[in-house]
Parts: sequence; C-alpha cells; structure tokens
Amino acid sequence: MPTFSIVRRPKFRVEALDFTPGEMRELGDLTASTLKNRLDVGLNRFDEKMPPLTKSYRKRKVKRGRKPIRDLLFSGSMRTATRVKEATGQLVTVSIAGATLRARGFINQAISPWFGLSPMMGAALDKRIFGLLDEKMTKLRGTRGIKKPRQGKLFGMTRTHGA
Repeated sequence: MPTFSIVRRPKFRVEALDFTPGEMRELGDLTASTLKNRLDVGLNRFDEKMPPLTKSYRKRKVKRGRKPIRDLLFSGSMRTATRVKEATGQLVTVSIAGATLRARGFINQAISPWFGLSPMMGAALDKRIFGLLDEKMTKLRGTRGIKKPRQGKLFGMTRTHGA
C-alpha cells in the first residue's frame, strides 16, 4: 500500500530542538490534509493534473453529485482512511487504514501517482517545520540569553529569519 514517512535524521543533535511525538503527529496531519486539498483540485503527487476519467466512470460520479475529475472521492472512504499511522519524535507515517482501501489506493497509484509528498506539500511542511524550529529557538534563546541570528541554514536550505 502506498505509505510514506517523514524521518528526521539530524547530523548533530541538540535535544532542545528535538520534535515531540505530538509535533511530528501535527506534521503528519498537515501532510494528510494537504494531500486531500491537492486531490480536491485533481492534482497528482507531482502537482500536475490527473488523467481524465473514463466516460462511464465520469457519468457515475456526476450522477452521485461528485466532480467529474480524478479526485479519489467517489464514496470518500479511502480519503477518510488516509491518516497518521505512527508518530514518534523521529518519524511520522501517513497511511491508508484497511486492507481493502489500501488495495484501492495501489490501483489508483498505478493509474496516476497520487500518494506521496508533492512540491506543494513540501512547501507547506517546510513552512511549519521552520515555524516549529523558530518557536524552539525563541524559547532556547530566552533561557540561555542567545541572540537571534540574521540568517541561518537548516537542512541545507538558506532561510532568512523573520521572513
């Protein structure tokens, strides 16, 4: 079944900057909701338009009051079952609950890759991760009297603080 995990493997460890299981769950929930938002507009995991539905399937969806696009929302059960499976301080796993729904996810993945981190999801995660790290750094500076740097590098990306 399509399952993906966000794993944090720091090159060095500063315990004050570690993520809690609750924070990792928050990142997983953000990932799952961003995935659903992307599917709402019919985008695949590369943020590209999904292939069109077959004529007969399109008619069935319209008859049920659904949008005539590949949004994985015929009954809604597979999207509802997409959620955080596991969250620790180092890992969060997003998966589809239930064997039948996972099998359906595999079939849809073969038609058009939909499950996984997309560029849009990566941007949303980056924003929240940097927000969490900024909160931790602010707290750390307050307890240790450390001045805020003008610019910093995290995970190989340059980020200007306050932006």
